[in-house]
Amino acid sequence: MNRLNTTIRYAVRAVLVLASHRDNPISIKEISEHEDLSVKYLEQLFLKLRKAGLVKSVRGMYGGYFLARPPDKISLGDVIKAVQPNGVYAAPCTRKSKHCIREKNCSAHEYWEKLRALLDDFFASTTLATLKD
Repeated sequence: MNRLNTTIRYAVRAVLVLASHRDNPISIKEISEHEDLSVKYLEQLFLKLRKAGLVKSVRGMYGGYFLARPPDKISLGDVIKAVQPNGVYAAPCTRKSKHCIREKNCSAHEYWEKLRALLDDFFASTTLATLKD
């Protein structure tokens, strides 16, 4: 199985920082320092997270980012879909945007699909609040 890629791992780490600081917005620079992640990389991730409606921003001296919804209303699945539209898949043939030419003749395909569905269910049912606690 493919491991969770850097994009997903960094996005989850960043939104968990926001979940821990619900009282005030946090700048990308602060998240970068807290998580030892590149500011440029985080900027790209936050564009996707904002477009997906998971985070909001405030401009100004005390500005930064904050979660658009409470941590118990944002799932890992939401974060994953925001930064990687194909989601997490067990095998290349189960990517949501791609079909395998051997799908009908492959005896393992059905099991890879079941695993992908289990992963989707797990990520959909795991919230930021669950991870934060």
